[in-house]
Amino acid sequence: MKIRYVTSARMPTTRANGLQIMKTCEALASRGVEVELMIPGKNRRTDDLRDADIFDFYKVKRNFRITPVWVPPAGIFGRKDIFVQDLFFSFVAGMRSIFASEGTIMYSRQPRIVILPLICGRRAVFESHEGRWSLSVRLAVLFGLRIITITRASMNKYLSLGMKEERLAVSPDATDLSLFSNLPTKEECRKIYGIGREDKVAMYTGSFTSYGWKGLDVFLAASNEVKQPIKFFAVGGRKDEIKKLESDKKYPNVVFIEQKNQAEIPRLLSAADVLVIPNRKGKEISELHTSPLKLFEYLAAGRPIVASRLPSLLEIVDEKSAVIVEPNDPQALARGIEKVFTDEKYANILAQNSLALSKKYSWEERARGIEEDINKFYERH
Repeated sequence: MKIRYVTSARMPTTRANGLQIMKTCEALASRGVEVELMIPGKNRRTDDLRDADIFDFYKVKRNFRITPVWVPPAGIFGRKDIFVQDLFFSFVAGMRSIFASEGTIMYSRQPRIVILPLICGRRAVFESHEGRWSLSVRLAVLFGLRIITITRASMNKYLSLGMKEERLAVSPDATDLSLFSNLPTKEECRKIYGIGREDKVAMYTGSFTSYGWKGLDVFLAASNEVKQPIKFFAVGGRKDEIKKLESDKKYPNVVFIEQKNQAEIPRLLSAADVLVIPNRKGKEISELHTSPLKLFEYLAAGRPIVASRLPSLLEIVDEKSAVIVEPNDPQALARGIEKVFTDEKYANILAQNSLALSKKYSWEERARGIEEDINKFYERH
């Protein structure tokens, strides 16, 4: 099988989408799939990562090819830079894909990129992360688009819109389980980050202000609601974000840590007692369409998890593997966190169950499912 993964994302990026794309390509290539990742060239960016080696940045094997596509330089079109670059890249990548070698599957998280190849009779897969039903999605569906969603709730949305189930599949996100093997002990990990041996630690990792629906504000507010001496660690902010939060002095129980590279995350998680995913209710992407990479990292860390009661999260965890709390409620989150510390036996059961559950969600397993699904689908069509 040949897969051309086409994305207009700036690569590399510190956002989770870049890691997800690279790990998916690496895992597919490890299965013997011939993978090419087509991305915008250096003109897409002006920051310090312009000349970074993408494979080194993500610590992935060089078992697939990366093809950059020239785009107009940043700064020419002012506020419309990103729009023009995306439009240009989509057209060029789409035209090139029309003439890709026979049997190549186009694969993308941006449906507009695959419209031209589909119209010209090529095969294409759209990996849906937001449940999009835009004009480009509907047009692509008319020409035979295959959609892989990352949650069952997203799949159900497409079914409700009239799509046939045979054109849909579900493939949740995953994590690199190898990063969680041969780690230092919990005590050793705590020494690295200056955490006391007896400290009670609740930890959140991820974006700070980029996505409000991820619930960092609820986590921070919960730090003022706990009745036990629990230290809250918020990991993943930029320097300016952390400086602002620290200067506000609203959260004396919170330790803020800058964004870390992927290889360091397992040690941080291993230093915690409980891991928190406080996604908010009220945004469709949070309730139905997200499959957070950190959730799978939390599972692999083998720590008790406290998670919001949302359909997207309950597809992965339940009361046997996490403390489930009502979303948007700092007091409910605080009580959920405290529950882990007041019932050691219960906490150990949650940790064991989450670790066992993590084995289902490796990048290797995800790649196997995607490859098998594409093969079966195109055997029938």
